[in-house]
Amino acid sequence: MADNTQRKLINSRTIVALLAFVGLNAALSGYMPKTENKFTADVVKTSANEQRQEGNWIWWITRNYIIDGTDADVVFMGSSQMGSALYASEAAFLNEAIDTCTHRKSDLASSLISEKIGHKPTTFNLSMGGAMCSDQYMMAKSLFNSEHKPKLVVLGVNPRDFIDNTMPSASATDAFRYLSPYVELDKLGGSAFPDLFAFMDWKINETLPTKLIGEKIVSLLPESSKKLLPNANDVVSEDGTVTTIGPVSAGNAEAGNAKTTDTKSGDTEAKSPAGEIASADGNNDALKAIYGNQGVVKPGEWRVVACSWGAFKDNTEEYRARYKNSNPQIFNGQKKFFEEYLAYLKNQDIKVLVVGMPSLWPNRALLPDKFWGDFRNYLSSTTTEYGAKFVDLTADERFDSKDYLDTVHLNSSGGHRLVELITDAISQDKKLAAAVSQSSIAKTDQNKWQ
Repeated sequence: MADNTQRKLINSRTIVALLAFVGLNAALSGYMPKTENKFTADVVKTSANEQRQEGNWIWWITRNYIIDGTDADVVFMGSSQMGSALYASEAAFLNEAIDTCTHRKSDLASSLISEKIGHKPTTFNLSMGGAMCSDQYMMAKSLFNSEHKPKLVVLGVNPRDFIDNTMPSASATDAFRYLSPYVELDKLGGSAFPDLFAFMDWKINETLPTKLIGEKIVSLLPESSKKLLPNANDVVSEDGTVTTIGPVSAGNAEAGNAKTTDTKSGDTEAKSPAGEIASADGNNDALKAIYGNQGVVKPGEWRVVACSWGAFKDNTEEYRARYKNSNPQIFNGQKKFFEEYLAYLKNQDIKVLVVGMPSLWPNRALLPDKFWGDFRNYLSSTTTEYGAKFVDLTADERFDSKDYLDTVHLNSSGGHRLVELITDAISQDKKLAAAVSQSSIAKTDQNKWQ
């Protein structure tokens, strides 16, 4: 009898608490602004990251695009493969160290295009380590619109962007968490999460007034106070590292410092990134920077210099894990994001050049020949369907082992060769060349982003 009474009491309290929670959210919903979320310069300028001039990679990349300078004519997108090629070739071209945090353009590409079509476009590098096709979609939807868009997007893709077995879902990335408040997923919602319950949980949490108010309060707390908060999140970067960051909402750039634990002392402290590349260790550090596995970065911490790339790194085992299953659950979802990405850019009248990125044969051999045939056919037919151009460099023999940092990332010589081939493709295609040669669209009017 006593047990039944206790159960009834617990059940009644649970019901009362649930009703109170629903009532509170219903009451607060009337006071919440009914405005559409847009990623604006104001979002960046009012963030604590802007005041401290530090943040994770997606914060820096989007921050620099939306604030620093005018609209770029040509935007490069992709994962660390595109990033390493652009950084390495840029360092050699300018003969100076390139800050991967703040130097987000390619003077080399601008110069080569100018030589080939007689017009020097401005460029921007939106590539990011660990980016999946879903992340490209999130960035395009957040940053490109009728008032603020490039004339041409160059997207580098490879199988990892579609089938990474170490990536549990599209929603697991930093970019998704940060940009999802500004993007309506619509029919893509089911492709971003591992199951229906995860999607429903995210959707409910993103719209509850109490959660939104709580996030605002958290964003105003001192950094020291935030470290005491529970429920840390794990973010998977391209090199497979799981970075633990403090409790952070998808719409807030507040990411805690990446942590590393000393196994001898048990002490946990923030990672201290190395600087310029000057040795084999420097090479590994640079690859980590390009991968995007640091929780918080600052200008000057990760700089790439030419001609000092250090020893070649064999990352075959890493990719063996990534390519363990050539048809994982995430594959179909990433295809849908890729197709919607192309559809959105076409709708915005942005020309697109999709580049199948090169890699060494040991890396390509990790996937069956049938996969490669189907993958190349898919890229070719899909880009054509959406009015884009496809250039297949996946097994291009003009790249050899001397052009690589590891089995997939290009060094200075390989990066220069890639930019040469990309600019050749642009100059030799009448539509792409004409788009880049057009008079610039209205340059950035910061008031439009307020």
